[in-house]
Amino acid sequence: MRVLLFTFVNLAALLANATQSFSGVLLKDSGQFYLSSNSQCGRYGLRNPSEKVFASLRKLNHGDALTATGIIDTLNCLVEIRTIDYVGLKRLLGNWQTESGLISVKDFTSIIVYPRVGTLENSFSHREIPNPLTYRYSVLPTPGKDWVVFLSDETTTTFATLSFHRTSATLRMYDSESGNLTSEIRMIRWKNQK
Repeated sequence: MRVLLFTFVNLAALLANATQSFSGVLLKDSGQFYLSSNSQCGRYGLRNPSEKVFASLRKLNHGDALTATGIIDTLNCLVEIRTIDYVGLKRLLGNWQTESGLISVKDFTSIIVYPRVGTLENSFSHREIPNPLTYRYSVLPTPGKDWVVFLSDETTTTFATLSFHRTSATLRMYDSESGNLTSEIRMIRWKNQK
């Protein structure tokens, strides 16, 4: 009986310490990080983040989403993040104007591009909206100020970096074969003209 009990306790400890994938929303409160989730705890404290994970967490804002791999301790409502796989940046959401059209980011996985017609000033004011292009995207944290972005349509995946400025952002697209910069798109937060 003792051997059986010992085996169950060890098995439970192994299962409790097994890494798993999880998602949630980052909460920052008085310099502390928490992960909000739809699970029984509702809010998890972060335990022992590595320097790399901590640097990525500092780049995120309150309300940003993340998908990570780590160990979840539901008894104590703690999570140990081993790697951050993807992030959802709240400040990327919304509409952005570029020289080539309007970019609409409604959620953390899809981008809709409305190509520009006419002049930049009246492209979207009084004209019929052109056929949009839809892309799937994912954002990964990096050690520097930029974010890594992968954009995909039905046929290709493009590598890009994203940097934020006060009222704008810059998306730099790279050739996946050579790594050379192919285009730079300046995005300005677009306010709907009424």
